Amino acid sequence: MKFTRNLFALFALFVLPVMLYVAACGSKTPEYSYAGPGSKWGVTLKEDGTFTITHAPDTQSEIDMTVNGTYTRLTTGFVKLVVTSATGTDAPDVGEEAYGLEIPGFAFMLKPVGDDSNVIPMVASGNCPTADIASNWIMLEKANTSDATNTTQDWYGTFSHNVTTNVSNVATKYNLVNTT
Repeated sequence: MKFTRNLFALFALFVLPVMLYVAACGSKTPEYSYAGPGSKWGVTLKEDGTFTITHAPDTQSEIDMTVNGTYTRLTTGFVKLVVTSATGTDAPDVGEEAYGLEIPGFAFMLKPVGDDSNVIPMVASGNCPTADIASNWIMLEKANTSDATNTTQDWYGTFSHNVTTNVSNVATKYNLVNTT
């Protein structure tokens, strides 16, 4: 029960505000690109309501799948992506849908099209920041050996980045147990 209560608190503190922020942004935002970990995923959401998703087996390999389509910002704050064309390994069919959650210009969480059921966390890619950053962070996927009841494992917190010194700092770390 305590874990469920802490998980709800985490949702209320981080996910719900993001969903409300994104929903309030309106239907048109500038073009943003995001890159994911491990195998190389990339997403670009364009201002005209179209998107491109790319995938490569790893960061050193050539792109083996490209997906194009249109996207809609739902009133829930989620982004609905509909495939209009796709090529390559394990490419989805035209008409398939995927969903994502975007913090415009910072992060995008993609629930991929096709058979892959893992949510892929991505961060902004492209140009380096030109202004200092102070924001929140959250761990989206921990190792299979992680224990949410462990008081020494960090799951979320705050960080900052100074562009003049090019130094990042994780200011606070919190676990899911005994948080206030």
